[in-house]
Amino acid sequence: MKIVFLGGDTFLQIFAYLLAGHEIMAVYAYGNQEDCFRSGEIARMAKQHGIPVHYGMLAKADVRRYIEGGCELFFSADYGKKIPVLPQEEGFYAVNLHNALLPEGRGYCPVECALERGLKRSGVTLHKLAEKFDTGEIILQESFDITGEDDSIDVYLKCAQAGFRMTKQLLEDFDFLYGHAHPQEKLLPYCKLEHYDEARLNHGLTVAEAKQYLEEGHFTEGSMAPKIRAALYFVENGGAECIITEAGQLGNPACGTRIVRG
Repeated sequence: MKIVFLGGDTFLQIFAYLLAGHEIMAVYAYGNQEDCFRSGEIARMAKQHGIPVHYGMLAKADVRRYIEGGCELFFSADYGKKIPVLPQEEGFYAVNLHNALLPEGRGYCPVECALERGLKRSGVTLHKLAEKFDTGEIILQESFDITGEDDSIDVYLKCAQAGFRMTKQLLEDFDFLYGHAHPQEKLLPYCKLEHYDEARLNHGLTVAEAKQYLEEGHFTEGSMAPKIRAALYFVENGGAECIITEAGQLGNPACGTRIVRG
């Protein structure tokens, strides 16, 4: 299947899966430098395979151009930008992974909103793209518990795992599942954070603290991509991103735990 991928490193494992079994025509990376989850690893992998990487907005003309070039699916995963929606009659097939159980949790920061509200259960929704954010017909959903010890990183990891399973399920039986999507019964209001800055994925870890956490085993095995541990933290060190490897070494490996100081 020919696919245009739009998204960030939260769902890096999905991108690697699509890359291995399908043709990625282009990547639209989530380039918001204020967010801790970005698209650096996805962009790096795409460039290694000669896939064009874009950081600008996708226009309707671009959508039509990709369809004319054979694109069979626009796959959005934690993208966060408006994607033009065309009629299916024009060959437009598009899905989005949203980190909540729609219709609950519509909006920009569903994970942080769930934690702020003290929800004990959340999940991920795979839905068709619609003109309005998070209103498309639901294809698949998977739920999981949020424990009292989970922080936002833990919840994003659970989202990554659920999203990967649903993506595999979708592509193994695409025509049936896409064709049997069902409308959302009730469109609940968009969720908003009361304390946005406090809910960021920005734990302010130093390099030394990051090493200590790794050594003490506080990070669980991540599922964003093979051999990636935890959830792409980031740490600033003299203006440059540093990588903490599984062994706790500073360096620039292909896979590692990135930590950003906030």
